[in-house]
Amino acid sequence: MTRGAPAISKTRHLTNAQTRVLPDRRTERTPAPAPVTTLLHGTANLKPAVHGDSEHVRGPTDHVGAILIGKDAARFEFVTKHPGATPRELPLLGPDGRPGLSGGPSPEAEEWAVTFLGATQPGRYSAIVRIVTQAANANTRSTGQPGEPVEAMYYTDVPVSVRVGP
Repeated sequence: MTRGAPAISKTRHLTNAQTRVLPDRRTERTPAPAPVTTLLHGTANLKPAVHGDSEHVRGPTDHVGAILIGKDAARFEFVTKHPGATPRELPLLGPDGRPGLSGGPSPEAEEWAVTFLGATQPGRYSAIVRIVTQAANANTRSTGQPGEPVEAMYYTDVPVSVRVGP
């Protein structure tokens, strides 16, 4: 791409692929099964599940589902209908505007793209889109280390990069 010029990626979608209908485990009572809302990175009170092999979110979250991190993250921003507190945070609200994306028979999705703000120096600029969830099949389980989400959440890293020519 040309020096100083911004660029935007193709539009992407994050969808809650949880097709099963499960009870919401954030309360002590056992509610009727309903489509699961994938609660995402934020302040969360996690408690062990009955079987002890997983944990459930039982507290508030800020519903930031993806963040831009990495060496050149400041040169990238999310483009979305639901902007976050900063341009490098992507809250997942879905079409209903409520926090989180529900799964089930009619899963919700969030539409977004990443824009590169441009650079005057030639070279390769890169960042990582870190998608955070409580879904145990989402790739990496957080241990709460610096740069990771809350312990026991899961995340997937998607690299993004741009090459700026002379």
